[in-house]
Amino acid sequence: MSPVQAGLSAPFLSSKVLYVICKICNNQVKNFRGLCVHIKCHDISVLDYYVRYEDFTIPKCVICGDNAKFVKTLSFSKLCCKKTCHSQLQKNAWTENGRTQMSIKMSKRMRENNSWKKNKETYPEKKLRHWLEQCFSEYQIVQEYIPEDFDRSFRIDFAFIKERIAIEVNGGHHYKDNSNDGEFTDYHMKREQYIISKGWQVINIPAQNIVNCFDDVTCQLQKIFNLKSTTSVINLQIKTQKQIRLENLLVREKEIRELFEKNISIQKMSEQLDISEKDIQLIIYKLKLKRDVKLVSKDPNRLPQLINERRKLLKGIDFSKLGWVAEVGKKFGVSSTQARRFITSRFPEIEKKAYKRNRIQ
Repeated sequence: MSPVQAGLSAPFLSSKVLYVICKICNNQVKNFRGLCVHIKCHDISVLDYYVRYEDFTIPKCVICGDNAKFVKTLSFSKLCCKKTCHSQLQKNAWTENGRTQMSIKMSKRMRENNSWKKNKETYPEKKLRHWLEQCFSEYQIVQEYIPEDFDRSFRIDFAFIKERIAIEVNGGHHYKDNSNDGEFTDYHMKREQYIISKGWQVINIPAQNIVNCFDDVTCQLQKIFNLKSTTSVINLQIKTQKQIRLENLLVREKEIRELFEKNISIQKMSEQLDISEKDIQLIIYKLKLKRDVKLVSKDPNRLPQLINERRKLLKGIDFSKLGWVAEVGKKFGVSSTQARRFITSRFPEIEKKAYKRNRIQ
């Protein structure tokens, strides 16, 4: 609260007066800041000065009526220092009536600012918007649309007004565990059910699919609009190229396991199965490593057996040369970091003699 807001003496309110008079020593200063500096010579604070000589009253707490919390100079908070007052103010602000008024204000604000803002448009939404403008020009499509019959301020990404079809582009935060596919969070489940209850048909599209496989997304959208499906919710289950490749590798899991258990190198496995070494490492890591971890957790006796199996795999590796970590990782089917940790924890005698890049000789 400034001196003008506090309703203090005339020198602060009049633009013609260019100085302020100290009421202790009648000294003249130019402005309020100069008065604050001058008051220090009287060993008195600015607040005490205004309480004694300017009839300044300290504001009261809006909850309990005690003196409000001092912030600086002549500024005070609305509340005192009691925790009960802070908690009570929060309760008063979030009563049922308060929430209703806040919802009405937010809804009005969002409806007034309903124009499309390109600086807030994500890349997947922009890409889909350009395609919709070209292929669905005869439809009435509104972006960031809030229907008039909605009690909640839910915006639809792309709304077909006459057909009452809603296209939602969902990012990772829409799903549980921040994944780009799978189950929705509780909030978005309730949001979707509310939109459906108002007679809308919802089409959910993961944003990652628009980026990675946009052609598949457009094909499925064309089929949906041509067939005019009657289901209330349509989830576009589109898989990425990596997911498809992994599924194809899972079909050949037995072949890869048999060759791996025979201690055949990844390079020879790649030649025999006509699969890239990178894909073989991926399938070994996904299947073999996770299977070993589960077996060890279920059967404690499995750990010594696993150590012996991996000790046999270490034969033929020259640990005195650079690159032994990568070779161990290929043999085990794990990353280089995991291979180094395993050697350090299970085979310390090998790790001491192994080549180290930063060893001080």
